[in-house]
Amino acid sequence: MATSPRDTYITGLVNAHALENQAVSILSRQIERLESYPEMSDQIRLHIDESKAQAQRLEEILQSLGTSHSTLKDMVTSFAGNMAAIAHVPMQDEVMKNTFANYAFEHFEIAAYRSLLAMAELAGDSSSPTALKQSLSEEIRMAKWIEDNLDATTRKYVQLTAAGQQAGVLVDEVADIISIDGGQVQPAPEMETSEPGVIAGLLQVSTRGEGDGAQMISLLDLETLGITRPFELAA
Repeated sequence: MATSPRDTYITGLVNAHALENQAVSILSRQIERLESYPEMSDQIRLHIDESKAQAQRLEEILQSLGTSHSTLKDMVTSFAGNMAAIAHVPMQDEVMKNTFANYAFEHFEIAAYRSLLAMAELAGDSSSPTALKQSLSEEIRMAKWIEDNLDATTRKYVQLTAAGQQAGVLVDEVADIISIDGGQVQPAPEMETSEPGVIAGLLQVSTRGEGDGAQMISLLDLETLGITRPFELAA
């Protein structure tokens, strides 16, 4: 059965609306774990607001074409789940994984909006291209920011990892520090735990959004209480 250009266009608009809702959901989960990357955090916050505005524009276009809100919700539900997988790229660190996924997601959205502009012309919709072009320009801007800052993001991640920091994790407090035998720590510490002023400590840490927190083993400089490197207990 043939599908009219108008119906194809409406389906494309609904899919783009689902993309924007998915973008807001994915980006919102990233924000609270970017303490070490303030510039990225600012850009993601800005793009969350842009994505919400883009979704609103799409809703207005759909309403102008006579698509009901209930129909929109039904179609979005089936499509949004398919986009979630793009945020799960195998990568050791969450910040780099999210950077790769966000870059791919932005280009997916760029392609979607360019396709919608062609569909709008074929469907005879001359009133919507201005709104679609505004959303397209915002997606291009975000993709360019990610690309322009990929080198700096990677270098900062490597530096933080080399310094033994868990990049991007927000820690509210260290509840307890208990000295343990350095022989229980794996991998073996690069510095002797018997050095004056240095111990291997069991930390009970409370992290934002992570329930009651978790335990980790770290080398502690007692003079400054600086955590120099996290380790795991031997099995």
